[in-house]
Amino acid sequence: MKQKIRKLCVIALIVLALLAAVKVAAVAYDQYRLYNYRKERDSFPTYKTEGKSSLGENLYLTAHTNNYEHGWLFITDCEGKELWRSEDLGTYAYSFRQYVYPDGTVRYAYQLVEELMPKANGAIEKTHIVLLDEQMNVINDNIVPLPYGTMRGDLFCENHEYIILGDDHYVLTTAVEIVPENLGFHVFNNIIQEQKDGEVIWHLETIDYPELYEASCQGNQYETYTDASGQCGDYVHINSVDFDKNNNAVIVSFRNLGLVSFDYTTKEINWMIGTNRNDIAGVTADKMPKFQHCARVMEDGSLIVFDNSGCLEDYSRIQRFWIDSEKKQLTDYKEYLGNMPRSPYMGCIQLVDEDTETYLISYGGDFSEMALEEYDFSNGKRTFKLVFDMGHDLYAFSAGPQKVRWHGY
Repeated sequence: MKQKIRKLCVIALIVLALLAAVKVAAVAYDQYRLYNYRKERDSFPTYKTEGKSSLGENLYLTAHTNNYEHGWLFITDCEGKELWRSEDLGTYAYSFRQYVYPDGTVRYAYQLVEELMPKANGAIEKTHIVLLDEQMNVINDNIVPLPYGTMRGDLFCENHEYIILGDDHYVLTTAVEIVPENLGFHVFNNIIQEQKDGEVIWHLETIDYPELYEASCQGNQYETYTDASGQCGDYVHINSVDFDKNNNAVIVSFRNLGLVSFDYTTKEINWMIGTNRNDIAGVTADKMPKFQHCARVMEDGSLIVFDNSGCLEDYSRIQRFWIDSEKKQLTDYKEYLGNMPRSPYMGCIQLVDEDTETYLISYGGDFSEMALEEYDFSNGKRTFKLVFDMGHDLYAFSAGPQKVRWHGY
């Protein structure tokens, strides 16, 4: 009997020891998780702001570490006060946006980077779109183009543009390497695709327009893009898509080509504005954009553009074109010289106030002293500024709900 009691006591002591060990391990694991959580939070790039955006809307921004291994979405108010931040995405993201559907439903979306596109020299990245509900719960974590035309096999978006029209209705952009029969050399075929309820309802591919090869101003040394060279020509390089309701036209900004208006119904080119082809009378050399980004159609039908390198002075600029598409005539024009040197890549603008000609501007590039600013051009003063302490740039931003324009929307 005593031996049994001793055995039971020994077993009880072993059990207690095991429980204590489990508790210690649990505490250690919790401390490990807390440490990593703090480390994750501490690596978020800190920033400073000055002033207040006169738009009065929340700002939707992205941030990343210097090595691009960590990235976040975050929302601030119009003074730059942080309102919400995502967990570490484990990579980086672009174009964090808020959408409000016609029935009042609120959605959020962003582009999550997967990897660099081979042969694109870092200029194109493979991404997919993530769609969130009003509480930031994931609705769809892998929105990509559907197989159609030359888009087969590996399905992905490129990293510059998308439009959310509904939970199952999107406009997406991508680029695929191809050897077109009408060229015979390797190029990136740029694609714009509208899909709804799992079906493609509109689709455009740049290789169907052979005139674009000659109109290209960069990435156009076609004879060098052979199998043996391992190179691929980025001859158009899509970076924004919008819709001109007055002319039923899709307006596309191609960095290495210019601005192009496509008829939505026929898909024919209405006009182009570019270094090597210009169809609009009145767009003279001093008004010609180059390597431009973020072409957006305004309520009055005018077109605003962030012009990276077309300005005759060594600065980027904002351009606003009023174009009579039928007559192919420039009817009015304004430009605003930016506060930073020529931006080598990317850039984003948003018109804040017509009367004061105030814009929110992200200059893209590698400008450590300026991530985002709001500038009142009529009075020549900066009203808001955001700078990351570690000198991060900001490729894109959005303020308030997206103003969505599209065919039938």
